[in-house]
Amino acid sequence: MTFVVAQFWVWLLAALAVGVLTGVFGSQPTEHGKIAGWLRWWGLAFAAGLAVALLHILPGRPAVYLESGLAIFAVFLAGCGLTAVFSRRSLRHHEAWALGLVPAALIWQGANLLALPKLEADLKREVATLIERAGGDPLDFDVAGRDALLPIDVADRVALAKRIEAIPGVRVVAAIDELTGVAGQLREAAAAAEAAKTASSGDKAATAPKAAEPAPRKTTNATQPAPSEPVKDAPSQSAHRADKAQAAAAVLAAVPRTGDLDAAVCQSALSATLAVENIEFRSRKASIRRASANVLDKLAALLQRCPKTKVEVGAHADSIGHDEDNQQLSTRRAQRVVDYLVRMGVERDRLAAVGYGARKPTAAHDSGGENRRIELVVKQRR
Repeated sequence: MTFVVAQFWVWLLAALAVGVLTGVFGSQPTEHGKIAGWLRWWGLAFAAGLAVALLHILPGRPAVYLESGLAIFAVFLAGCGLTAVFSRRSLRHHEAWALGLVPAALIWQGANLLALPKLEADLKREVATLIERAGGDPLDFDVAGRDALLPIDVADRVALAKRIEAIPGVRVVAAIDELTGVAGQLREAAAAAEAAKTASSGDKAATAPKAAEPAPRKTTNATQPAPSEPVKDAPSQSAHRADKAQAAAAVLAAVPRTGDLDAAVCQSALSATLAVENIEFRSRKASIRRASANVLDKLAALLQRCPKTKVEVGAHADSIGHDEDNQQLSTRRAQRVVDYLVRMGVERDRLAAVGYGARKPTAAHDSGGENRRIELVVKQRR
């Protein structure tokens, strides 16, 4: 309940003000000595709801709805009571006070509509950070209300659940068969980790012969001089990448540590972050590799410091395969990145997912995968 109060404190103050105003304008004491019927029945409902909350009968969001409703109603009654005390009136048969329940209910609805998503986003960041530090997959969970949802096949689930339960605000850690919705899409085959590793190794082995092609030419004709271009090309590409990474690091070092960023600085910081770390996907799939969670978290943190901007998340593919397949794959990958950023607290209406397929290559020969990339383009909000 303390965490709920901390998240809903603005709405609780509004409910207190409604209670005070209701007590001032709705106080009509009579000669009857019995407590008003509405107050008695609502008192019983309050006690029953409190018991439900304490017993953790309701899961996820419904539990938060109940907790916030109990808190708002309690504060509303406190406002009414304070008015009665200071005006020296009696809490007896004030039937008109029941009218104050209408604005109190509207406050409750608004609180859950606006404050609950932020509450969930805050908990998601905390849980994702904990899981990553524990060596797990930061995509392998979900949050509903104040409940953390962990699939039953997560490694060391019992120990991990105990650590998650210690996070302030987490009510319970619930076991589920599998993730659904956005969380399920982001995970997508995490249970088949061994198969993914095998596929990744196969991809590296498949690309290795291409890099080694110039070597056999030296042995076919001993009198023929070895071509000089490939030898010069490799170190030049390596030096270029090193210079690019060094320049990106310098840009990031110049970004202020605190405060909002304007569109130009935001663009520079996002581009530099992606230049230092790539967002990697599983081969020919839209599934984000778990190693990319770190760079995605950094991008989300930067975007939250650029509240006056909209951002296009553009995904690019290589020219391998059919153009239509590459277009669809890049679109799905862009959407997955948007889903992750939203999960980390970035407003969805600020993000636009665009798949470019292989239409905008940056390298003529994509043996190193330069054309498979994610780009974030900042646009000023109107």
